Amino acid sequence: MPAAAIEFAHKIKPAMLGRPLSRALDVRKNIKLLSDWESKASAKKSTRILAYFGGDSDPESTSRLKDFQGQYQHPNVKRGRLVKCLRGFPADRVDARLVHSQDSSLLGPELSDDESYAKKVASAAYNVNISGLSLSLPFRFIDSFLLGTAVLTDTLGIHWYEPFDAEEVIELGAMGYELEGEVDWQNIESRLQQYINSDSSNDEARFLFLRERYQRLWSPQALAQYVLNSCEQSL
Repeated sequence: MPAAAIEFAHKIKPAMLGRPLSRALDVRKNIKLLSDWESKASAKKSTRILAYFGGDSDPESTSRLKDFQGQYQHPNVKRGRLVKCLRGFPADRVDARLVHSQDSSLLGPELSDDESYAKKVASAAYNVNISGLSLSLPFRFIDSFLLGTAVLTDTLGIHWYEPFDAEEVIELGAMGYELEGEVDWQNIESRLQQYINSDSSNDEARFLFLRERYQRLWSPQALAQYVLNSCEQSL
């Protein structure tokens, strides 16, 4: 982490918008993008779990972590292990894939546009996350909440301006920079199986709950109000 970030940590506030608003500052375009995404939110939860990651290579093995060989390991490696595990479950309940890997058995089509990505997330009851670079939280969280999908994740190193609800974010255990052999895979796989085998009877109620929390806490309007409140409190 940069020294400046550590020095001024007390001034740094957590905040994130979803993927639709990450590319442009055009208000009209962004309003349309949000509308397009929200129109997909009511899709039937035809898949219990989605696990979609870019790859399983360790991009820091020759850079930031090169002096700590054998002590830490980039989260990507655990993503590969997780996808391999999930591929052992019925395909009608799990969609698990990597876009890039030397193991061809883990590969699947890339969701290269907003349309296909949003539809896929909306059709899953749970979207799996493993924290990114420096244990950051990716767009996957807001994207999921916007579409009424809950998140299954590793133990979080970062939290937001409001606590997550237990129906919204489920922490499975440490899978961040731990070495693969230090991860409690037996417990994690057991918990994943619980959600894979869950029935759809609670999907509608959970969807409505997640959407209500999104509108109240995580939407662009809610974030704007949070920023204004934070500024007022700093005066």
